[in-house]
Amino acid sequence: MATGLLIGVALAGALACPLMLLLGRLGIGPGCVLGRRGAAPDDSEQSLRTRQQELAARIAELETEQTQRLPSPR
Repeated sequence: MATGLLIGVALAGALACPLMLLLGRLGIGPGCVLGRRGAAPDDSEQSLRTRQQELAARIAELETEQTQRLPSPR
């Protein structure tokens, strides 16, 4: 019984994304999109530079956290 339920959940999960993708292509649903969607993409040079700086700061922050978590060599 539990195995059948597990298989059913796995099949439903495997079919959910392609179904949403199909509905999105037909203009009915949102599609299978992960992440945020803006009102209109702004590809100006200034917005791209700002985004690049934000990502660089986030990478530096994550690298700092990672080095703090690693044990120091003995």
